Amino acid sequence: MEHRNFLFVSQGALIGDIAWQVSKEGHSTRYFIGSESERDIADGFVPKTRDWKKDVDWADVIIFDDTLGFGAEAEALRAEGKKVVGGTGHTPGWRTWFVRLGNWIDNLPRQWSGTTFWTITNA
Repeated sequence: MEHRNFLFVSQGALIGDIAWQVSKEGHSTRYFIGSESERDIADGFVPKTRDWKKDVDWADVIIFDDTLGFGAEAEALRAEGKKVVGGTGHTPGWRTWFVRLGNWIDNLPRQWSGTTFWTITNA
């Protein structure tokens, strides 16, 4: 098996188990977690990076998990010839999902069985 450098990119720390398995199989890994509150996940299992974009040239393979917001970056890296797994230009950013959720909630009836619902504004 040929040794490879894998860069894992996640907003919400959803791919640490796969990064760890790839590391155990003898490959070099670096793991970026965008959410500050989630950054301690997988500590001690895989090496971390604080700026995944600085590690793009180091990586042979870049893997984006199923979190939102990296679609444009993944597409740009593919266009440069990088090997990229996950993320497409059709993957909306997190703000888009919050706006959609807010619109959906805003269109709900204000009361169901006496329960008052709140709305999301300025998402």
